[in-house]
Amino acid sequence: MIYIEYMTKYLEEIDMEKIETEEEKIEINDSPEYEFLYQIEHAIDQGDTRIIEEAIVNYKDMIDISYINWGEKIKLEILEDEMDNMKM
Repeated sequence: MIYIEYMTKYLEEIDMEKIETEEEKIEINDSPEYEFLYQIEHAIDQGDTRIIEEAIVNYKDMIDISYINWGEKIKLEILEDEMDNMKM
């Protein structure tokens, strides 16, 4: 019974207008940096450096150079892994 009273009070204190839906959260994260990182993650999952190259071209004027440099390093790591796999 105490638990039900506690939960009722808790639910009454929640301001439903301030709760974000999943769609709103996506919009908040919809920045060039977020999109660039998503593309890099996709490239890593696919093992495809062309995705990184395309992301760099598309976002180079929108994001900080540190993101571009990081993307280049990831691209090199993928290429090194491919070469190591070819040696085996």
